[in-house]
Amino acid sequence: MYQNELLDNLISKNSILNKDDENNSDNEYEENENEIFVEAQNGEENELLVLSENPITFEPISSLTNVFFDRDNQQTFCVRSNGVGGVIVKGPKPELNLSFRMEDKGNVTTIKFSPSLNILAIRRRDKNVIDFLNFKNGQPVFPEYSQSFKAKNTKSQECYWLDSSEILLVSEQGFEHYQIFAEKRALKLIKFFSMSLNWLIWSREAQVFVVSTGTYGSILNPFVYSKGSLKI
Repeated sequence: MYQNELLDNLISKNSILNKDDENNSDNEYEENENEIFVEAQNGEENELLVLSENPITFEPISSLTNVFFDRDNQQTFCVRSNGVGGVIVKGPKPELNLSFRMEDKGNVTTIKFSPSLNILAIRRRDKNVIDFLNFKNGQPVFPEYSQSFKAKNTKSQECYWLDSSEILLVSEQGFEHYQIFAEKRALKLIKFFSMSLNWLIWSREAQVFVVSTGTYGSILNPFVYSKGSLKI
């Protein structure tokens, strides 16, 4: 809950909320089958939440299908049989939906595209690496290539796309900033930040991430991203 409150403060409310007309004095909202309006008091402001008329539908989780959500790109991934049975990607823009297959190299635990949808990052269980797969015209270009974590024997691992050619690899021992050269299928380490992390949250909209350190998680360190660098 605490992490979510911090993230909410980093993102402009206008990205998900539409302000009510200030001239509407009676503060009454109508409800129909496509829209739900929720009144919220925020000082003297009234706000409303509008649900999409085109919801994203996806397969339920099963013994053969895993479902993932990438918050940054607002995409759902339905991964069948670790990819060999197909991967279906859906988002708010139907023209960017994708369907493809990839090799079964183990249980997928994280899957997300770069902002330009030209590189797919995949984390698989019990592996100390992030795998990458280039895409062209909406289809994978094999083979995959990988980048191992500098921190070894970590229990928690994650990755976050900073932009279409830079990525952050995160573990409880720190985070690693890489530049990706897709055509060469290679990564270059820009900087390794060694520190004991409790958690990390990233906002692509604000270009800021916050890490929690310290025994009780009481130390918060904000970092601002700009092309090629991270600054406190």
